Amino acid sequence: ATENGTAMKSIATLPPLWADTGWAVMDRLELELEPGANASTLDVDLQYSDDGGFTWSTAVGRSMGASGARGVRVYWNRLGKFRQRVIRFVFDPGAVLALYGADITARGMRS
Repeated sequence: ATENGTAMKSIATLPPLWADTGWAVMDRLELELEPGANASTLDVDLQYSDDGGFTWSTAVGRSMGASGARGVRVYWNRLGKFRQRVIRFVFDPGAVLALYGADITARGMRS
């Protein structure tokens, strides 16, 4: 998509995750997707917010693989501890794609 001739990034934001009343550690996050066949760059950035979306972490980028690939799995490890977390994915401009799902591996911590 473009606006006034400028390519726009696509953003997908997941619903908030809650660690009940304690802390949790996010060990792994895996995203399953299909990058578009017309994308010039095939990268996705992960960001998270532990304050309800007011501030965001530094983006951690991953390649989505070859243009037109199917069933691509992109993952991040060791994403730290949280009580409440919002996750978003930022896709390069022009990357037409399909998102199939996200799988998160997290564990509770004793306080």
